[in-house]
Amino acid sequence: MALAIITRNLTPSAEQLFLGDLNGDRRIDAADAVLILRHSAGIINLNESLIELADVDGDTDGVGPDDAILVLKRIVHLIDKFPIELPIES
Repeated sequence: MALAIITRNLTPSAEQLFLGDLNGDRRIDAADAVLILRHSAGIINLNESLIELADVDGDTDGVGPDDAILVLKRIVHLIDKFPIELPIES
């Protein structure tokens, strides 16, 4: 059985946009982590603005499972900020 690739155009309004909130419900929850995982598996395609919100680790390799893990860690309060929100150490 082959997986179908589904392209979704998830575009929350501008006032709803913040890091980790991909579905625009104004909170960071497991549904956002699922969207990141589905995108990284190629099941859905996120548009560019959502990719920016999903890439919470701040690395240059794009959106992947590490970003989903960070979203989940933030949900359960293991972290207070995403790495991309932390000041750059010199």
